Amino acid sequence: TRRGRLLLALAIAGAFACGERKAEAPAAGPPRFVADASCRECHAEQAAAWTGSHHDRAMEVAEASSVLGDFSGKDPGFAIVDGTYVVRAEGADGTRGEFAAPYTFGVAPLQQMLVELPGGRLQSYTTAWDTEKRRWFSLYSGQAIPPGDALHWTGRYQRWNAMCADCNSTGVVKGYDAASDSYRTSWAEIDVVCQACHGPESA
Repeated sequence: TRRGRLLLALAIAGAFACGERKAEAPAAGPPRFVADASCRECHAEQAAAWTGSHHDRAMEVAEASSVLGDFSGKDPGFAIVDGTYVVRAEGADGTRGEFAAPYTFGVAPLQQMLVELPGGRLQSYTTAWDTEKRRWFSLYSGQAIPPGDALHWTGRYQRWNAMCADCNSTGVVKGYDAASDSYRTSWAEIDVVCQACHGPESA
């Protein structure tokens, strides 16, 4: 039938869509996330357009190539200590301390740092780097938000695991344990890659 011939033509076209690469049998079980590099083998043009984009830089490991803010020590609240990016701030108990900031969050016009707290928590620090004016910028300028408030940088509304992770990384598993009130959050890819919208590609 005409419908049958059309389906056969589509199947043949799909088999040769990536040149002469052998078709792989779908993996058993539900689809799972795979290394994003496998998407780029067939979609080089899209990969090139994505590279360096806001999706690509949605979240990154904090290092010289990814951190845009001034951690030179000019602002006492931000420094590099023994190779680690840190913020100096009032913690959840009201005591000032030094907190590791292992990841960047976003890229422009503001870049935040994700700060590590006990229990696997990553918190979006509420002073961000303004990439246009090149200065640190309080997201709650003029407001005194005390520890214990949900909007304080240590509070639940600033918690990356619960509030931000699903949209800014790919294949996120929150890994929340109610008994210990802690997280073991993981991701397939740290940033927003093809599979964030197109779904797991193991099949």
